[in-house]
Amino acid sequence: MTVMDHIWTMIGSKLGELIEKEILSAKEYYTIAMNGLSTNEFSKYLIGFDVETIFKFYVKIFLKLTEIVILADSRHMEHLNLSDYTAHKSLHDKRYDAVFFKIITFIDRFFVDSEKDAAKQECIEIIFSLIVTMSDSKILLPTIIHFDFPAKLVEWLNVISKRNISSDPLDSLIVAMSNVSQYEEGAIALNEAGAIAAIEISEKALANRLEKNQFTLSFYPRIYAMISTADQVKTLNVLKPAIDFLLTKIREANASTDLRSKTGHLYEYLVPLAKLLVNDNIAIYLLNDNVLGGLTFFLELFFKHNILPVNDLFVKHLIRLALYNILCSLAFHESVQQQLKTNQIFIKAVLEASNSSITNTETFIPSSLRNNLMSVKTAAHGILVYLDKFKISISNNNELFNTSATKIPMISYSHQDADFCRSVVTALKEHSISVWIDEDGHCLSNDCWEEIAIAIKNASKVLIIVSENYCTKSRSCRVEASYAIKLGIPIIALYIDDEYEAEPWLDIHLIGLHVKFGNKPFAERIDRLAKYITANNDSLKCMKTSQTQMVNSSRKVLISTIENDDKSSLKTKVSEPIIDYFMPKTSPHTWSKVEVRTWWCTERILVPQLCTFCDGEALCIYARIFLYHYQQDPLKHLQSLREQLKHVHGINFYDDHYANMASSMMWIVKQKENDEYVVNKYSKWTSCILM
Repeated sequence: MTVMDHIWTMIGSKLGELIEKEILSAKEYYTIAMNGLSTNEFSKYLIGFDVETIFKFYVKIFLKLTEIVILADSRHMEHLNLSDYTAHKSLHDKRYDAVFFKIITFIDRFFVDSEKDAAKQECIEIIFSLIVTMSDSKILLPTIIHFDFPAKLVEWLNVISKRNISSDPLDSLIVAMSNVSQYEEGAIALNEAGAIAAIEISEKALANRLEKNQFTLSFYPRIYAMISTADQVKTLNVLKPAIDFLLTKIREANASTDLRSKTGHLYEYLVPLAKLLVNDNIAIYLLNDNVLGGLTFFLELFFKHNILPVNDLFVKHLIRLALYNILCSLAFHESVQQQLKTNQIFIKAVLEASNSSITNTETFIPSSLRNNLMSVKTAAHGILVYLDKFKISISNNNELFNTSATKIPMISYSHQDADFCRSVVTALKEHSISVWIDEDGHCLSNDCWEEIAIAIKNASKVLIIVSENYCTKSRSCRVEASYAIKLGIPIIALYIDDEYEAEPWLDIHLIGLHVKFGNKPFAERIDRLAKYITANNDSLKCMKTSQTQMVNSSRKVLISTIENDDKSSLKTKVSEPIIDYFMPKTSPHTWSKVEVRTWWCTERILVPQLCTFCDGEALCIYARIFLYHYQQDPLKHLQSLREQLKHVHGINFYDDHYANMASSMMWIVKQKENDEYVVNKYSKWTSCILM
């Protein structure tokens, strides 16, 4: 280690201490460093102009300072509790974007130029060290991905593989690629850029170099694991080394006091393993590996990391989250179900997780993992479904759906097939067929799975939209299908691609009615589906109504039967019952809490998270306040509601939602105008609002 290296180590240590003690925040240090890198001299240096020696020294200083600050911030975040972690803000400011564009251009030129500048070589090493550190920062990773950095990594790796020069920064490149692959958007970008082919080529082309550098070689399996698609995961031979590597590192990190191996934290190995276990062959391989894996080992991990204080470190919550997903995947397999069923300690722990009230701890899943992992509570429900121990709990929030009279079809689908699903829903509506669909991330209750389970249990039939997305990419879809199968609910399979064959776990159960869409006329396929749905329902009553009722919190769509006066239209009428929700007929200010919610979620189809009123009087007061803001500045009011719902509930609030709200609040105020009590008490207020 050189004298300069010693100096930087000392500075890095001191900076870390200062950031920990909050003498200066990482943000302040980062701003100082980035301001230094935003100078004209730095720009000239990067684009190839010669600058004075003193400026070359400053360039190295500010590059190293940036790296040290980011590294200190990343390590600091591993010691944050969940609430502090979620509140932690990004270091980066968009005004510094140009710095990173110039750095990427500089690296590009390094790989293209045939002649090497010794001074630039040293700078390249510092820059790559910075890139590795930045890619390891979960908070700054989106910035790197935005710069199209994943594709550049693949491009540079291909250059290194072709020319095989020992001075090329292979180590930094592979570690950076591994870090980027931990982020969902990064994994997708790497795959689209051909990263798997690139790392396969580099393994062969640089075999001699990698054999002498086991540290760098150890990152290859992790990259394979994180960027492999569902199709690629099916090839167990490619991923076997990755699984063995992950299991080895899980054991190593779990045995350490800080839950770290030499190359990463325990959660960094559990998360990719949880992703891979969507594939049944990999799950079976893991269960049969009694040396590194096996069910007993993961149960030991589960019991060690399951009990956590609510405000414990966020990395520990990620470990627990990954373990619930892993055990949910393993519980699907019959070979372990009996062992899990008889493990009373395990069943008790899973039941407690499934019955726990929803908190930020339970629902927190980093955006980079949401496509790969279910929440702890949803995974616990899945385990109980597979072990035949799931029971629907009754609560006020789901009472509207908790009725055996609610016999309507339910659609189970992957959200990646949402467009096709909506087309089916719209077409069935034209056939006057009621459907239940989980859509757009809004829930009537605090637990979306609970509502889905109720919908399945009360379904006349379950329509499964069969696709690659459903069968190989979605854990929640498998849980839904398994629950319907266990309850014996009739299934109608809808194949988007009529050439696609479902995976064995589902295909064996799809022996009944099915509709294959493919290139066939969509209307003709819907006609056939409508006939299947209405078959054998003659004993059910049809209730005449002049309007379509919907139960939809932007997640639930319930389209009731319409009986047209034109008798010729009755041939498409659905023999499905309409739910009578006993809509309140009295003045809104007299409504109870239940009547308010019924009107809000059923009659008016409004976003349920905004319905927090204790009675009708509170609703009426809110209506006047809403309309006041609506008249003052509707765009500002819309934006305020949109930010509130996104921040508190994580859902989207669209223009049509706001329009429905405004119309509904006007209706409430008008009803009160007609009430003598309201006119006497609030006449001045309402006339002011509605003028």
